Amino acid sequence: MIYLQSNGLISGTLPSDLGAGLPGLRYLQFDRNRIEGALPPTLGELAHLETLDGGHNRLSSSIPETLGKLHELRLLKLNDNSLTGGIPPELGKMIRLTELDLYNNAFSGDFPSEMADLSNLRLLYVPNEQLLPVRMRYCNKRIANVGKYSWRLVREEYGRMINSLCHEPFSTLQQFSTLSEIAGDV
Repeated sequence: MIYLQSNGLISGTLPSDLGAGLPGLRYLQFDRNRIEGALPPTLGELAHLETLDGGHNRLSSSIPETLGKLHELRLLKLNDNSLTGGIPPELGKMIRLTELDLYNNAFSGDFPSEMADLSNLRLLYVPNEQLLPVRMRYCNKRIANVGKYSWRLVREEYGRMINSLCHEPFSTLQQFSTLSEIAGDV
């Protein structure tokens, strides 16, 4: 177990060989610090890792594809960082994952369809921009901009959502006129 969370005093970068010499490590928590730079690809060598929590830091670069080798991982939290690139489809191989929090990063692209294989996932937090198919499926219905969607909704309907476009996209003018009508009634 390595618990370094909620210090706020720990800064610098993660060792580039982190994971290479710790094959039995089960818990790695370094959230709420000032750690910056990239996540080392060697994290994928932590075969018994169950928890990886690096949220609320200054991590940048992309998520290494090697994290997909963490088949025992149950919790992955990398929220509130500056991670970029796409969400790696390899994360869909982490079949024991129950919580995935990637919210408040600078990812690009859509949510990978491989994530539908995460049948044990209970909590999912990703930036709204990655859930374009979810937003497009529900045309003219307001979906809260909170980044928290039902994983069951995403998993069961993902194929259909990704392939169906909204013929009448959500109109902000229509929504604002509805709000002004409601305000006038009060």
